[in-house]
Amino acid sequence: MKKEIDGILDRLRTEPERYFGSAQPPELHIVKKVWRPYSRVYRVEARQGGAVSRFFWVKMFIISERILKKAEKHLARIKTEFDIAQELSEHFTTVEHIHVVQPMALFPDKATVVTWESPGEPLSTLIEKKARLWPAAQAIEEIEQYMHLSGKALATMQKLTRTEELFDPAALRDYVDIRLQRLVKIRSARFSEAMREQVLNTFDRLIPEIPQEHLWVCGKHGDFGAFNILAGNGEVTLTDFTMYGPGSPYIDVSYFIHRLRGFLHKPTYRPEIIARFEQAFVDGYGVPDVREHALFTLSMIRHVTNNYSSLARNRIGGYAKIPMPHKLWFNKKIFRSYHAWLEQTCHSPG
Repeated sequence: MKKEIDGILDRLRTEPERYFGSAQPPELHIVKKVWRPYSRVYRVEARQGGAVSRFFWVKMFIISERILKKAEKHLARIKTEFDIAQELSEHFTTVEHIHVVQPMALFPDKATVVTWESPGEPLSTLIEKKARLWPAAQAIEEIEQYMHLSGKALATMQKLTRTEELFDPAALRDYVDIRLQRLVKIRSARFSEAMREQVLNTFDRLIPEIPQEHLWVCGKHGDFGAFNILAGNGEVTLTDFTMYGPGSPYIDVSYFIHRLRGFLHKPTYRPEIIARFEQAFVDGYGVPDVREHALFTLSMIRHVTNNYSSLARNRIGGYAKIPMPHKLWFNKKIFRSYHAWLEQTCHSPG
């Protein structure tokens, strides 16, 4: 990949006015490399004379032979990520303490997107560092502040991108049933056909109860978790719009809460602390009873069954996607947790 990243940096240097706002190209130095399954990510320092260095990130997607048939889909995602970030970053300039990652360049022919670095660190990292066991009161309040801003950021994005379309919850049922059928077939998941029917019956029962005013459609981030929100200096920045597309607002708000509750799979996090963070997020979102809405419940079922199915198919693990023993044990713990949650959530009311 050295040849490829060098080529991208050369292209940036050839148009310094466009990319760096100066007549002379800066010195560019790669300071960090991150290897991901489908991409290579580089942190690059731009140094110009005596000016303070600026940093940017280069994300290069790997279009291997194995995913060649899906290359157009991946390239479309790259363009979407760039276009949406560019559009939203302009809208959020007037929103206090909330930002969107600033795109810098797009090179579709190289499956590469370049964005300026934003201050802060992932909100999930702050939780890992400061919220274990008995965290200090100051740390809890700091994270609550960022949670509140994250909820406000999501609500703002959804209002900015709202459309006149109506969401069809039947599509949500179909999506979930594909995962349920996989779970029934995977022996290690211990998921019965009766349980599948129980979940589907919940959809059939709740869908007619959804009021039409809850069926609006907006821009859906698709991966709106604390790991994609940078937090620092009392501000947050939204990142990674690769999965962006139209959808129900309940998908993102429920996903954030689903991933936040995921910290409770580890004994080092206390339920009352995570509950405080969740409440701060909901307060910032501005819909106090959102967790009581039928479409929220169905969206949560979507996330639980999706992750349940992914874990059961051994997508998270060690060498060659085969989970290591400790990961298998942890996955089984999550299986039991998900199964219990589905049984409780999808029980028949009478």
